[in-house]
Amino acid sequence: AWHTEYARRMGAVVGPLMMGEMAGAVWWWWQEPASVWAALAFGLVVVNWLSTGLVQVPLHRKLALGYDAGAIRRLVVTNWIRTVAWTARAGLMFGMIVT
Repeated sequence: AWHTEYARRMGAVVGPLMMGEMAGAVWWWWQEPASVWAALAFGLVVVNWLSTGLVQVPLHRKLALGYDAGAIRRLVVTNWIRTVAWTARAGLMFGMIVT
């Protein structure tokens, strides 16, 4: 029950943020279609969306059925994909702001 409520609440917070992140990435690339940095930033958002949809969401659904130590381990390990992509994208965004 705890995990189901957690997933519902997190989805309500993370969903709109991810939509905004995608909108911003698309806008930047549309504004500067020749920019390698804009394309890379967009690609990192796509990596996060794919990782979330294809890896993390199915693992959370599995956990909604009950405790599964293997699913928890996989969730923690595979979340590094998103952590690295979001960190790299934050660096690109910072670089865009200061230049």
